[in-house]
Amino acid sequence: MKELVFPIKEEIFQFRVGLMGSEPHIWRKIQVYSDISFQEFHEVMQIVMGWANSHLYEFRFKKYSITMPGTETSPMDKAIHIYADEVSLVEMLKKVGQKFLYLYDFGDNWEHEILFEKRLPVNPRQTYPVCIEGALACPPENIGGIELFYDTLKITHDDRDDVDPKWADHLDELYGDYDPYYFNLDEINDKLKTKAKIENSEDYILEEMIAEFLENTDTPFHLADCLKELDIRKTGKNEKEIYELIASSGEVAVDNNLFYPRISFLKNFAIRVTPTEFEVENGLLITGHRLIPFLPFDILSDEAEFIYNRTSLDQKDILLPMEELGEYFGLSDIDEIPVIDAGFHMDGSRRVSLLAFDMEAFYKQNHFEPGDTIILKTEDFYRGIFSVHYDPIASIKEHEEQIKAWDNLFVACLKRVLQESVEKSYLSKQLMYIYFYMSQSMSPQQAQIPGTDVGLLLRQTKDIICSELEDSGKILHFGSHVVVNLVHQDS
Repeated sequence: MKELVFPIKEEIFQFRVGLMGSEPHIWRKIQVYSDISFQEFHEVMQIVMGWANSHLYEFRFKKYSITMPGTETSPMDKAIHIYADEVSLVEMLKKVGQKFLYLYDFGDNWEHEILFEKRLPVNPRQTYPVCIEGALACPPENIGGIELFYDTLKITHDDRDDVDPKWADHLDELYGDYDPYYFNLDEINDKLKTKAKIENSEDYILEEMIAEFLENTDTPFHLADCLKELDIRKTGKNEKEIYELIASSGEVAVDNNLFYPRISFLKNFAIRVTPTEFEVENGLLITGHRLIPFLPFDILSDEAEFIYNRTSLDQKDILLPMEELGEYFGLSDIDEIPVIDAGFHMDGSRRVSLLAFDMEAFYKQNHFEPGDTIILKTEDFYRGIFSVHYDPIASIKEHEEQIKAWDNLFVACLKRVLQESVEKSYLSKQLMYIYFYMSQSMSPQQAQIPGTDVGLLLRQTKDIICSELEDSGKILHFGSHVVVNLVHQDS
């Protein structure tokens, strides 16, 4: 069996952390290795304070702002910005007594004051990080901030005769079984120990092992199957953590504790794409969000390969006005838009340069007309290779009932996903689960006759809205109300 071992580090930093504005004071005292990054320190903060790690964060010093990796900054901000995974504690903290701020959730604005209390030698019998003292529970997430927290907490305990029943029910959902006096030091340190064992391995990183396992698995499996393959002994402490690493990877759907790799159900689905008038006129196809979630996460949409008549289609560089990007990338995260170059071009317009597939011969050979569509079928899931097929409007009319049934099933599964777990809160994961649920209700033959282009179908489904998340992700939710925990929206 592989042993999870710990690297030797030279010094320990002790901090006192307090949630600003809390009364009585919500606080923790923690010890960590001095050379961990601020990204790792953020993860420790989330565990010891009891947050859910579902929002943006920032550490603030007098002249420096240490931000979540990939966060865009405003040119008006005069602070010097550093990504949290690029700087360690010991690089920023030079003397005991130094104070700085930790801001979590830019909407609710939870501010923590952090005091650098001590430098300590490493205790070889102690596992780090460790929480040594603390008091009280942090507020529930998405409650609206420290002032609204205390106002609404009072409502949950006081007489409700004057409170709108709908508002009272909403508060009950947000607070659940919340106990403001709950603080369990052993529970916090168990979570920290699990984190240390998983992340501080000298010989390997568990996440990479799981990723490699998932890349080579195309059939459903249980947690025990993964542990056996990776030669890891299951314990009560690591079982939940490893389970969550697999479930949150974005590569599997989970049903009754059985993991279904994406390839096990997506490989049977064909994708319908309806080219825009611009694409047909210019003999091209912009993949954009049309391939979500059929691409491996390490491949951008323009890195896919299209095969027609056993030949790979060429790509060409095109210019597209920035305001027209939404038609093709509106469902994608901003970092998934493969822009080659952006700026003012010779004609003075603000356009971006990106790659598109050259479909001119395809359109001409098939006498492509308005209403005709393209069918994409997966040939190699892991390499992002698709075969291209022509589907004329006559064929669509012939399969009208099957396509309508496909659309209805898609929307039904979409609504099921929106009513379920927060773990499906990113659009790519939401779509993956939609197809997973669909795969349980249809035959492989039915999956090969796809319904309406998904982008068009979502726009036609009036009660479904695509919204931005604070950390640049996107989700789908009901237009009539916001699904609690999926997206936070001020009342």
